[in-house]
Amino acid sequence: MNFIAILIALGVETFYKPISQWRNYQWFGHYEQWMYNKLEGFSFRDSPISVILIFGLVFILTAVFATALYDFLGLLGFLAATFILIYSLGPDDLDDDVHAYLHALEHDKEGASHHAEKIIGYAVSGEPLTVSIKVKDAIFTQASCRMLAVLFWFVILGPAGALLYRLSDVQNRVYRNQQTEYARANQRLYYILSWLPARLSVLGYAVVGNFIDTMSQWQSVADFWKEDNDTLMSISGAGALQQEGHKVQEDEGAVDTSDIVEALALVKRGMIFWIAVLAVLTLTGTFF
Repeated sequence: MNFIAILIALGVETFYKPISQWRNYQWFGHYEQWMYNKLEGFSFRDSPISVILIFGLVFILTAVFATALYDFLGLLGFLAATFILIYSLGPDDLDDDVHAYLHALEHDKEGASHHAEKIIGYAVSGEPLTVSIKVKDAIFTQASCRMLAVLFWFVILGPAGALLYRLSDVQNRVYRNQQTEYARANQRLYYILSWLPARLSVLGYAVVGNFIDTMSQWQSVADFWKEDNDTLMSISGAGALQQEGHKVQEDEGAVDTSDIVEALALVKRGMIFWIAVLAVLTLTGTFF
């Protein structure tokens, strides 16, 4: 049933584009601030314990709700789990964002910065060449953040796991540039939840791209385990495409975006590979 839920979620994500407009996570920000204020006076308020408590409560409530609904009303529970998975993807479609950026490069240079920001996850500035390099790198990382990591935690922990990952991503963006203990705890939670999906992404890039060149981007095999998540995905993705570093070129004011197109195609193939793996596991009874 989980695999069917994944197929339905991917179908909705692919064919019903307005779905991104229904994804709003402001409620969690309000809830987090309320909980944070309630913890005033406790010595652990700005520690990882506070973050675990805030996220853990939502995770437990979601897990209990989904499990109880499935146990007593099977079909309704399945639909609820599928809905939570759909809600946790994205929040925007990477393919649409990349094509909007490429279109804007040709027709609306100023608008291209807005689309680049949606892909990268934060405001960017600089020459079109510099921004395009950042966009290409972000494609390798965002494919995991928006899709693969959510599916991974859905498989491992159910709908509560998928929601937990998305909310950690949302809060990581909020606290990205902050250096308080509480902010670092939020950043650490996101890093931990992203660690294994990032390495699965890299393996997917290697399988559907160039395996040897992917590994050649690492100084040693230990980099696969120790390298920063985003850095590992970016350099490995470039290696899988046999790209020598950042070779997006600029000629007379125009940016050669072929590397961006290739990067998008690679992450799509990587996703298809992992869906195929899930299909095989389902057919053999390993995944259910």
